[in-house]
Amino acid sequence: MRLFFVHFFGLIGGTTVSDDKQTGKEILYVASPIYKQRFNLATGQCLDDENVKLTTHDVELDGTNVIVTYT
Repeated sequence: MRLFFVHFFGLIGGTTVSDDKQTGKEILYVASPIYKQRFNLATGQCLDDENVKLTTHDVELDGTNVIVTYT
């Protein structure tokens, strides 16, 4: 199981980010439902605009608890 944590508030237009997807290159991403920007779940980098990046945090599973490390 792979876990990801990104701040899901869209930087463009202030919309939330949703819709899990996977590209043909095996990059897992979430996308803004209104503006359609796609963000790499592992890095937070916008796949459509190299100048835009979401904040990501380390995350791990400890039993049934999800531990998020803010850095």
